[in-house]
Amino acid sequence: MSISLENNQDVQGKRPIKSLKESIITSRLAGNKVFSYSVKRTHSTVVLHQLETGFSLSMKMEKIEGTLRVTSFAVKNETPLFYVSTILHDAATIELVLQGLTSLFTYAERQDTFEIVFMLPQNEAENLKCFGCFVDSHSSFMTREGIRVSFTLYNTPESRELLLEKAESIKTQVKQELWKAQKGDHYLKGYLQNHKRGEPLPFALPKPQNANSNKGNVIAFPKAQK
Repeated sequence: MSISLENNQDVQGKRPIKSLKESIITSRLAGNKVFSYSVKRTHSTVVLHQLETGFSLSMKMEKIEGTLRVTSFAVKNETPLFYVSTILHDAATIELVLQGLTSLFTYAERQDTFEIVFMLPQNEAENLKCFGCFVDSHSSFMTREGIRVSFTLYNTPESRELLLEKAESIKTQVKQELWKAQKGDHYLKGYLQNHKRGEPLPFALPKPQNANSNKGNVIAFPKAQK
């Protein structure tokens, strides 16, 4: 599946004020998920855990002079799911990253910060480069810990609304592709039609006969913007 993400100009506006329209979009987005989640918080870390797949996203952040600085955006998705249903694996990864991005706007609003600045190791930055339309700037620099990649998101009503709308659009496309693909993927069909939400997926199942021919991404990740 090819997901089209266009460039958007930087959006700067007034102090964040949650609008009625944004609330409606957020409500719709919450009901548009293929998977379910639990959240664990510490003083500086938020971990999203995808209950069915066992995938997780760990985000480390701190507030510095009106900016929410994110220094870790680590995705863990190494499970047998890739071998039993590549398309479900890809869908789970896409949705997990989108949930992380939308969650960051919620935390930025609670902390009354105007900017969300990512300063990430290269391997973690790759998780966000795929979603180039959400990123307002991009640069790399050397630190004592190695190369860090910097992204910036602006926390304004307009940018939050844009992100939520695009995230909802991507999730809708993913769901449509999943429903189409279940005809040839019995594991995926079982998940969509019979699996109980919140319950871990069983992986001790025979591999589909065509597993070796489907090891590439079935759901194409958005390409990074040049």
